[in-house]
Amino acid sequence: MGATAVAETEPESEKSSGLPAHLKPFTKETAAAAGRKSAEVRRQKAALRRAEQKRSSEALRAIIGQYERGDLPDVAVALAQDIMRKVATGEIPVRNGAEAAALLDKLHTIYRLETGQSTAQSLNVNVSASDALEALRGARTVRDVTGDEVTGDQ
Repeated sequence: MGATAVAETEPESEKSSGLPAHLKPFTKETAAAAGRKSAEVRRQKAALRRAEQKRSSEALRAIIGQYERGDLPDVAVALAQDIMRKVATGEIPVRNGAEAAALLDKLHTIYRLETGQSTAQSLNVNVSASDALEALRGARTVRDVTGDEVTGDQ
């Protein structure tokens, strides 16, 4: 009796193919409907992205209007602290550590630039061949616990 009641309520298409509706093969009609649905979802996502970009732009304009350029180092530090708080509380989800590190690195770079500090340092050294050979020999020399040299010849 229960099986008969279920069979009576099934759509005609399920009865004829024997497959549930979600496993029904594509036809011209179902493919077109799926395409329309997909296009609508893409349009909705694009509209959400545009709205988010507009909100972000408006927020940025408000921030720009509130601060002088001389305040930028302090603002960068405050933003970095606020972002760290939001990440720590889960308000900003971080998909991976690289995202958080990249963001904080950029804010730190802004701070260093605005305070006149270097953001990168390099060192150029000229070493003669004899100095390099001597350094290599020194690196190969091993000392025992008493401080005496131990070489491979012994």
